Amino acid sequence: MRKLLAALLASACVAPRPAPHRADLLACLSDALGGRERLAALRTVRREATIESGGLTGVARTWSRADGALREEERLGPATSLSVYDGRRGWDREGLAPVVELSHLELARMRTRAWLASFGPFLRAGGTARPGPRENTLLIAAPEGYETLFELDPKTCLPRKQERFFGPETVTSTFVRWASAGGVQFPQEIEDVSSRSPEDVTRVRFTATEVDAPADPALFAKPPLDRRMTVPRLDAPVAIPFELTQNHIYIQAGIDGKGPVALLVDTGANSLILDKARADQLDLRGEGKLKVYGSGSGSLDSRIIPLPTIDLGPLHMPVESARIAALTALSHREGRPMEGIFGFETIGHFVTEFDYAGGMLRLHDAATFRPPADAVELPFYFNDTKPIVRGEIELGDGRRLPLDIQVDTGSRSALDFTASFVRQNRLLEGKGPFLRAPLGFGIGGQTKEALGRVVAVHLGSVAVGNVLCGFSEDELGSMAGGDEFDANLGSGLMKQLTVWVDYPRQRMLIAPNAHFGEPIEYDMSGLLFESPDDSYRRAVVRNVLPGSPGAQAGLEKDDEVISAGGRSVSEMRLDDLRAMFRKPGEHVHLEVRRGARSMTVEVVTRRLI
Repeated sequence: MRKLLAALLASACVAPRPAPHRADLLACLSDALGGRERLAALRTVRREATIESGGLTGVARTWSRADGALREEERLGPATSLSVYDGRRGWDREGLAPVVELSHLELARMRTRAWLASFGPFLRAGGTARPGPRENTLLIAAPEGYETLFELDPKTCLPRKQERFFGPETVTSTFVRWASAGGVQFPQEIEDVSSRSPEDVTRVRFTATEVDAPADPALFAKPPLDRRMTVPRLDAPVAIPFELTQNHIYIQAGIDGKGPVALLVDTGANSLILDKARADQLDLRGEGKLKVYGSGSGSLDSRIIPLPTIDLGPLHMPVESARIAALTALSHREGRPMEGIFGFETIGHFVTEFDYAGGMLRLHDAATFRPPADAVELPFYFNDTKPIVRGEIELGDGRRLPLDIQVDTGSRSALDFTASFVRQNRLLEGKGPFLRAPLGFGIGGQTKEALGRVVAVHLGSVAVGNVLCGFSEDELGSMAGGDEFDANLGSGLMKQLTVWVDYPRQRMLIAPNAHFGEPIEYDMSGLLFESPDDSYRRAVVRNVLPGSPGAQAGLEKDDEVISAGGRSVSEMRLDDLRAMFRKPGEHVHLEVRRGARSMTVEVVTRRLI
């Protein structure tokens, strides 16, 4: 629902008219909106609305100005968002997170909303308007913005629907009814639906519209940090030990003074997500039913709790709200409890250091931080709240391709290309070999991808050779792709570096560590293991790659491994079992239970990719 209200064109009540020719749709729409003279007379529009979504209610307010300035405020349950555009620059603030200046894709979307809200297609030069792909549809694009599709009523030229495109996802707004203010008709009720979850409908009902009311210029200036947040001054870095499991960074933290809670530190996450079972144990209750999306085509249902505090050693950092969702499937794949995930709303206030070799997360005071002399600096911009750096890949066919790379410590891979980037550059048509294996699993469920290698990944002056990469084939989810980014950089590669994410200065600093140059390998058994229950002391085979060493040893889906290399599985972590299959030429003896039958097999490892 966020950022919906001001993107909707107003409309005037008109009598039915003959259906226009496709080329005349824009003029017909201009007349339906009241005519250029009436629209040009508008100086400001202020609107208020109520929102219903996912069992939660809230309010929204927008201010738009004739020169294209725009302000959007929203509260849904305890969660708030704010977007501001002054006609040139734009800013976002989500909850208690730092204010982010918009650029690239995010700025183009903001320009588009402001252009439509101020009737730019009819009053100002620039932009484009052309007939859409269907009868009575019109595609309108803002200068340096994006196209929006309007479906017009063939009798009145009033908009009936509006479609906005976000990569493979389409958000459709249906105008249910209209009401007049100052001689102009505005949408009075709207239903908003995403193609990704068409069963979830957001309903917006406008309660007030003011035309040409005075608007304080400060409304359109860069917003400050939310007054509920005070960022502590750090005299020394706050150092927190972490454990690396499947290349995921886990720290022990408290929530509202309770815990400890095992939290995954994820630069790809906006705010705090807590596992439902762990939240129940901590007596943390939520409300509503909202979707949480990530990699994979599916989603998780979540509830929201207001104003929890994350305790990070001596730091006690409030967040505006936390999502409560069942992370059980992810935990079983990890082989350890994933009790929560957190990211930008907390770590975005600091320079966040990921010392992979030392197993330490450090939060540095942004004002006093000085980078190491040997660190390589990579400027970044934000996609939503996620850092995007520029890099380059070197392919086996001799090509060198620049790409925008999302920095994501929540990914266990080295580098994953989006499906759109793979198609555009015909990466799967190049020299192989490629392996299709069940590697990826995210909040949205199982991902689809091929595995292959590139000659090198270049990050500034740092080059990592022979990198194992994922080539996404997802049709939905964050890796399906669009214009946001081309590849996702995960801890599978970053663990060879020390990484500083300097959020306030929008730069990432990297320096090779003691593990730099180590081979990046895929599993050499062809077996995908999972913990079948919350004891995390058992290992079950969930997939066997055809023709792999595991298949040749006779293993099948749902076989339970009792011991490996003479060690009982009940006395080891799932990561310890996986580590036995990371080198070629290993002879690993497994004691396996299949139903009521026990047997012993030998898996001889070899490189699969």
